[in-house]
Amino acid sequence: MKINVLAHRGYSEIAPENTDLAFKAAEIFEFDGIEIDIHMTKDKKLVVIHDEDILRTSNGSGKIKNLTLEQLRKFNFSSKFDNNFSFQKIMTYEELLLKYGNKFKVINTEIKTDVIHYEGIEKLIWEIHSKINPEAEIIYSSFNFESLKIMRKISNEAKLGFLFVDYKDCLGKENEIKKICDYIHPWFKSMLNKKSSDLYNELNLPLNLWTFDKKYSLNKWTRGSNKALQEILKFKNIYSIISNSKYKI
Repeated sequence: MKINVLAHRGYSEIAPENTDLAFKAAEIFEFDGIEIDIHMTKDKKLVVIHDEDILRTSNGSGKIKNLTLEQLRKFNFSSKFDNNFSFQKIMTYEELLLKYGNKFKVINTEIKTDVIHYEGIEKLIWEIHSKINPEAEIIYSSFNFESLKIMRKISNEAKLGFLFVDYKDCLGKENEIKKICDYIHPWFKSMLNKKSSDLYNELNLPLNLWTFDKKYSLNKWTRGSNKALQEILKFKNIYSIISNSKYKI
């Protein structure tokens, strides 16, 4: 199985995360796909951003749930990364799919409902997905297993992945995971734990691993310089790695 490399929040090592610049950079540097995050605004629009509020990534403040799209558009989402970059408006999920949905092999869309479970977000996600029908494989992932259960009730066609830290997050719901999910998304370091690896083998679902950066060179893995990380590559069902840096596998 070819391991796809997905740009974490776009190519966030060289461009402000979850912005058009970061997604364009991922396209230019030929990532197989991108990983993004979506929240819902006060006026029920889906926007591409990681945090529940905008303080860390923009020159504004406030929670997404308390702001309209029009209000969010006033803030610059490149200002905290590099003031020399062009003004970056927050993107809607619809805008992202229209612009990049046919340019990547895979788009891993994280539904950010683990802190705030926005009412109706899953239905709205699938309405937008169905309207645009992108060519890319869209994988909907979440730390909130309830969101995935709702997504599965809405659509049998949706590709779903359970996002978690280690095997303990899966205990007690293994059968549900196998019934509902197409993928599992563990933290890559958990792969080195035997209890984790045994459970992942038992679940027997393709793996999307998060999140690598330049400290973990995949090129070094293949040259045998890091035995621990080579252990991870022994797994035959790794579908993708989510990375801040560009690696060639």
